[in-house]
Amino acid sequence: MVLGSLKAADLAKRLGVSASGVENAASEGSASFQEWSKRRDPASRAWKKLGNLFYPLQD
Repeated sequence: MVLGSLKAADLAKRLGVSASGVENAASEGSASFQEWSKRRDPASRAWKKLGNLFYPLQD
């Protein structure tokens, strides 16, 4: 399955957190957000915010 870009609300569902939790974590900086999202993602995938969307990073 290929993952595409997600809005905050959709990523929040995937990670099991609120949309505001995703936005708050993203505001802490890119490296911090990547580690945070990787710990919560069911496939251990790190995510990066670009503009208003979130993109999965390649392994």
